[in-house]
This record gives sequence, structure tokens and C-alpha cells, in this order.
Amino acid sequence: PEPPRAAAVSVSPESAMLSSLGETVTFTATITDQYGAVFNGSVAWSSSDPAVAAAGRAGRVTATGNGMATVTATHQSLTARASVVVAQQPAALALVSGGAQEGLPGRELPEPVEVMVQDAGGTPVEDVTVTYAAADGHGSASPASVATDTDGIARTAWTLGDLRGPQRLTASAGEGLEVEIEATAVLRLPVVPVCDRTPAVRDALVRAAARGGCDAVSADDLAGIDTLNLAVAGIEIVRAGDFSGLDSLVRLDLSGNRIAALPGTVFSGLAAMRSLDLRGNRVESLPRALLSGLTALAELRLADNPGAPFIISLELLRTDTTRLGAAGPASIVLDVATGAPFPINLPLAVENGTASARRLSVVTGETLSDVATVEGPAADSGATRLVPGTSPSLPSGYDGMELRPPAPLSLFDPSANTATYRVVFDATWSRSTHPADFPSGAHFSPLIGAVHNDGVIFWALGDTATRGIEVMAETGGTGPLTSEIRAAMPDRALAVINGRGIGSPASATISGITVREDFPVVTLVTMIAPSPDWFVGVNGLPLLMGDGRWVDEVQVVLYPLDAGTDSGTGYRSANRDTSPRQSIRSLKGVSPFSDAPIGTFTFTRVAG
Repeated sequence: PEPPRAAAVSVSPESAMLSSLGETVTFTATITDQYGAVFNGSVAWSSSDPAVAAAGRAGRVTATGNGMATVTATHQSLTARASVVVAQQPAALALVSGGAQEGLPGRELPEPVEVMVQDAGGTPVEDVTVTYAAADGHGSASPASVATDTDGIARTAWTLGDLRGPQRLTASAGEGLEVEIEATAVLRLPVVPVCDRTPAVRDALVRAAARGGCDAVSADDLAGIDTLNLAVAGIEIVRAGDFSGLDSLVRLDLSGNRIAALPGTVFSGLAAMRSLDLRGNRVESLPRALLSGLTALAELRLADNPGAPFIISLELLRTDTTRLGAAGPASIVLDVATGAPFPINLPLAVENGTASARRLSVVTGETLSDVATVEGPAADSGATRLVPGTSPSLPSGYDGMELRPPAPLSLFDPSANTATYRVVFDATWSRSTHPADFPSGAHFSPLIGAVHNDGVIFWALGDTATRGIEVMAETGGTGPLTSEIRAAMPDRALAVINGRGIGSPASATISGITVREDFPVVTLVTMIAPSPDWFVGVNGLPLLMGDGRWVDEVQVVLYPLDAGTDSGTGYRSANRDTSPRQSIRSLKGVSPFSDAPIGTFTFTRVAG
């Protein structure tokens, strides 16, 4: 008989799912001879995408990033593959900052509350929804629900309840992950020693208290000061705490200085202040909650600053959920981010629904109105629309600002929350980036894709190609894939995306891609031509973040993919159907391709 020779390689397990970065799995490769017996030999391990899964010796694979990769075991000319999916899962929730603060009852705390979501290996997890809930009577968080950023951080502003003493806020993410944050509502904020304040403020306080030095100014002295004139005093910086302890201060004049920035808490505790003059400084923007707690304010001068007229934005917010299209009833508030400089009463018209209040009011020094409960019609008959009335004009004694009314708000209809995107395909495939056997006439077929939801997947690494993907990858034809997309309408797909084919290197733009809250993802593909069955694309790219906001811009780096339907190994290989079909896999670093990208898709929000 013929001597044993290596005839096949197999890998076990065939796939693995890793839920934290740094997690490992060990694959085992078995070589068999032509008789089916185990054959002794060594294999080399490689990964299609080391940025997702790094392959080491002895089949040990380490998760390095979210995504999917193919692990290949090679013995001579024989190969076997296994798929690896890395999808970080929340395993820990920790307070980063914003705990143990002190603040006035009913006021926003000076610093935001920040928590971090981590996987089992301690790596931050992006795009996890964190929900903040205050204990009964302990105020509210805004936003109440927010997605973690690239550092795994979710931050919110906590407005304390009206109760004096300890208060509690709970942050939660997923099942069983919670962290409690504590703060204390005090009747008076801590007083910064006078000698530690900005020099011009320090000296003015010494004069107003008629003392010989800053260390002689007592808390009672501070509490008795009702006017502080710091006009044209050469001040460039004011700091949080500069005006602490001035419980009776009625008038503060900071005009004619060179102040460029205002800390959000610089005026905290000045509940008696009626007049604030900031004219003629270098202020460019007003921070959130700057005016929070200034409940007696009756005069505010902001003219002659680079940021004037400052926009005092009014916004209608849904506080029971971040998804405007979610079923009702809905809790609606009017938000004034800076704090209301004067009483704001906004009429509210309700179309196709009812509200518990027809007017939302924010009193001076507050950031939020009371909650109005909005319900849709009894029958499912479209969106409920909230239409704000005319915003009040500036009262006498106010300048350098402009009240911007809120936009109308549509509720209970996912189709009402839309955004429009432009996608630019920058093809970088060239002889310089992929020199091996680079073909003449290199080009990409017409772009084809879909706007859809998570109810349908048109292709994925590790899956077998559909007929539509096969035809697109082998011929550039779009008909079968278009039919598959249309077959998913109207429940799972919203629209077909089409774009022209281009040479390479070159670029093409598709405009007017509209996505909705109920159809928030896109898929887009194009054939690499000439080739047996190679293509590039993006599958199920989400454009709606966990906190209900649309992504401003996202760029997808494209690497070549093999549809697994044709066994050709070169650009112009003869047609040779693969039987049985193989899974879609990455060709990054696989001949004739180098490790370089083949292009990018850049999605940019242009409306909505």
C-alpha cells in the first residue's frame, strides 16, 4: 500500500465565542492520512484579523477586539479553519467619579456622576446602556439612561431631592450590575477660606468686610455682604468657591474684566442674588447649570462678550426612556440646560394624544420643569406630536442672550425618529498597496445594500453566502441580492441602497440614506473585480446609539472577503464552484492580498 501521507487537517472546536478582551481559547488541530488515521505533523496557526483574535503557538487564541475572525491551522498545503466571535459582555460596574458630593437640596450637583462598565477581564465596554434611578425623594438624573463611551464611561447630572441629608442614586447595567452613589444635601455649601480665593475676589471681600486681612474675615462677615463690586478689576479667572458663603449677596458686578470661562458651579449658593453683571468680558459659552439655584435673579447682563448673544436653549425631553418611539405613557419635561434666568412658561399643544399639563414651567434658577404625562390615542394610529408655543421674550434687565424654543417632539412612533446619511466609498486597492499579481482593469462593481433592523442578516463572517451574495461576489450582479432585500420588507428591511461602480483607486458617494429608529442599521457590499468570489462590505452597521442619539460619523475600514462559493485562488482564475460551500472569511494577508486595507466606508449624518 501507499505510505501514509498527510491528507486532511481538522480543527476542534469549529467555533468559539469570547466575551472579554484577553480571554483565551485553545483550538486543537488533527492531521489525518489518506486512510483516516492520525498523522504526526506540526501545524502553523494564523488569524484573519489579529485585531480581533490573535493566534499564538499550540492553537491558543486571545481576544483582542470586538468582531469576528477566522483562525487557520496549516500543515504544508492543507488548511482547516474555525471561527472566533469576540463580543464583550458587561461583567462589572464601578463608580469613577461624582460620589460623596455635597449640594443644595433641589439643585444639580457640581460634578457629573460617572460610572464605568467593564468586561470580565477589566477592559472598558463601549455602547452599554446604563440607567440611573434616584431613590424616592432623592431627586433625578439627566439623562436617566445613557450609553457608555469608548472609555466605557456613562455620565449623568444628578439633581438632588428637596430632603436635607444623605441621598442615593443607583446606576445599573444589564442584569445584576448595580452601583450605589451617595451624596448629601446640605443647607450651606462648604466655604472656601477667603485667603484661598482668586486675589481680586479675596481683596474685595476683605474691603467689604472691613477687615485688616483675609484671615480675619469670618463666616458671619461673608454672610453679611450684600454687594460686591469687581468691575474692571483685571480679573482673568474666577474659580468655583470664589463666592461661597455669601448667603446675603444681592448684587455682583464682574463687568469689564477679561474672564474667558465660567465654572459651572461658580455661583452656587447665591440664592439671594438679584443682579449679576458680566458685560464686557471674554466669555464664549455658558456651562450647564451655571444659573442653577439663583432663584431670586431679576437682572442678568451678558452683552459685549464674544459668545453674545448666548443661546439659552429650551428642550423637550422624554425622561422615562431614551427612545422617543417607545410605547407610552411618556414622561416629558422642559429642560433649560443653563438654568432658567427668569420664569419660563411654555404653552404645549398635543396632536393625536393627551397630556396632563398644557403648559410647562421652569422657575428662575431651576433647570427642569415638573413632569407632564403624555399618552397616545387609544388605537394605534400614528405618532403623538408635542408642539411648543411661543417662547417668552427677554424681560427688562436682561441682555446678551437669546431664548431658543424647543423643537416639536414626536412620540410613540419609531418611524418619526429618523436621520439621513451620506456614505463615501474610498477605494484604496492598488498596485502599491497590494502588489502581488495586481490585475489590469481593477474595479469595484455597483454598490448594493440595505437599510434594515436586527431581524435580518444579509451576510456575516462565518456564515454561508446567500444566492444574492454569491452572485454579487462572483459577477457583480445586484438583482438576486435586491430581491432578498425586498423579500425582507416591510417588517425587517426599509430600503435598498444602490451606488455606482468605480475603478480603483477612486471614490464614490451615495447620498440620501435615511434610517429610522425601527430600521437603524445598514449593510453595504461591492465585488472586487476581477476575482473568483471576492468582495468588501459592512454588515449590520448600527447608526443609532444606546442612548437614542444618532451617530455623527463612523468610518469602516474594509479588508477583502471571500464569499466561499468559488475555489479560485487568483484574480483571473477559471470558475470552479466550491462544493460544499465554505463560510465567508477574511482574506486580509492572504495571497494575493497584503495586510493593507482595500478601502473605507465613511458614513456621515447630514440631517436628523
